[in-house]
Amino acid sequence: MLTFSNGKRILEHRYVIQEKICRKLKLNEVIHHIDHNGKNNNISNLQILSPEEHSRLHRKERNISYVLIKCPQCNKNYKKEERRVKYRLKQGQKVFCSRKCSGKFGSYLYWKIDESAKGRQSGLEPVNLGSSPSSSAMP
Repeated sequence: MLTFSNGKRILEHRYVIQEKICRKLKLNEVIHHIDHNGKNNNISNLQILSPEEHSRLHRKERNISYVLIKCPQCNKNYKKEERRVKYRLKQGQKVFCSRKCSGKFGSYLYWKIDESAKGRQSGLEPVNLGSSPSSSAMP
């Protein structure tokens, strides 16, 4: 970390790149150390990437394997990281394609408004309408 006379701080690798390209980095730019040594801030070791590219690059390096799964709720085929599937199965849990199918947010929770407390947060109370609400109960 570099500290300037005006008190501002900047990470050294970001400063080196900014000096090279003669502009400040954009919010959607990430600096990647090619040799994975965070202390090696030589310009030849630094690369500007988008956050997505940076994640993709490190994912490839981890050699992530995927497995094809069939969701027990909706029967949709999808792929999921093998390590996550193994962990869930080891815990005795089922593996679903989404939070909706897993039931984590599957029970429809609606808010009934108490007319006497209109506009106040305390006027809201949760009402559980079951797993499949009727169309007339929709707010």
